[in-house]
Amino acid sequence: MQRLLLLGEIMEYIQHSKDAKERKIHTDWSANEKTAMETALGMSYAGKRTMVAMKHVGLNVAADAFVNSSITGANGGIIVVVADDPSMHSSQNEQDSRYYGKFSLMPILEPSTQQEAYDMIHYGFEMSEKFGSFCFLPLLESVINYCLKNNMILSKLLKNLHSTDIMMVKTRAWELS
Repeated sequence: MQRLLLLGEIMEYIQHSKDAKERKIHTDWSANEKTAMETALGMSYAGKRTMVAMKHVGLNVAADAFVNSSITGANGGIIVVVADDPSMHSSQNEQDSRYYGKFSLMPILEPSTQQEAYDMIHYGFEMSEKFGSFCFLPLLESVINYCLKNNMILSKLLKNLHSTDIMMVKTRAWELS
């Protein structure tokens, strides 16, 4: 259940943050992961910075849009955050989504600490904009557990989301089950 909490916390923190409201950071919930990925891709085409977050099983739903997005490229910076569960502690299957990133030829930013996760979000947006590509940020259990204990990553995350150019898209379809 911790992966669900982290992704939900990212979205809810941004939605209720005073900084996000002042900077007019737009957040949106999508019906499913594929729709979230396509919405993020559309925002990127329009030149907006975008982050889409989902659990690893959601990446299976969004796989078509995810894999094909590596061919189309990106205009605005875009980061795909996926909470992985390679040991199947809280999921119905064991999966390591880094293989999706490798197959799609996307840069994979793999943090091992909270600080690295924060830094990689900053560099991920810059890299995405410079090379016109998505950046893939899979979060593994050790980083997720650390982030849950120390909510500082959420406030630091907002510092990389500057101006109205950012749209955070996340699916909640898996939260309903």
